[in-house]
Amino acid sequence: HDDRQIEKFLDAAQKYDMEVILWTGGILDESALIHSSAWRKNFTGSLNQFLLKHPRIAGIQLNVEPLPDDDPAFLLLLDEIRNRIGSGKILSVAAYPPPTRWQPNAHVHWSLPYLRQVAARTDLLCVMMYDTGIRYEKFYTSLMCSWTEELLSVCNGLSCKLLCGIPAYEDEGVSYHNPRVENISSALSGIAAGLHSASDKRNFTGFAIYSDWEMTAEKWKIWDFFTKKSIE
Repeated sequence: HDDRQIEKFLDAAQKYDMEVILWTGGILDESALIHSSAWRKNFTGSLNQFLLKHPRIAGIQLNVEPLPDDDPAFLLLLDEIRNRIGSGKILSVAAYPPPTRWQPNAHVHWSLPYLRQVAARTDLLCVMMYDTGIRYEKFYTSLMCSWTEELLSVCNGLSCKLLCGIPAYEDEGVSYHNPRVENISSALSGIAAGLHSASDKRNFTGFAIYSDWEMTAEKWKIWDFFTKKSIE
């Protein structure tokens, strides 16, 4: 990384009252060796040095993929990161959604008890609510509704806030994602329904668009409609 460019970016962000979070992590057992105590020590140490060098960075978002359910090493890594960077910095996690019958792959879903353990250690739970492989939009929208309710129950009583990750990318021709089914319109519609039916939505804090460079003028119109009219 270029320290000068980072500071220029932070200068620009400060003008718009934006908080900047470092997105970091890697591929499990390739670039992210979370089961190695030596790797975790080096990783957390480098994060701490980076944040000390650039104190205006508000925190980090940890993204390790794939990551099977109930991995204790990931929880240990979260504890070690918190101990190194302190409580004054945001600790966010790119998390997996709860299990679903539509996609039984254990590598891309976390059980509610495990999600609760992750949420208890973090400030933000940014859940990747896509790549389901669902072929029909109404089923995907229904899943977004039920996931929203489940995830709110996970965060209930904790200080952790919920960010719902929504799909804006195309990725045609892959088995795990159909952009005519999984898109910001169907996702926001389902999440709105989940928020309206949830008994307690205090932990909900917003959305994470994946990804901003896939957004178009038409997609931003859909975004404006749902965020201003439907989700209040």
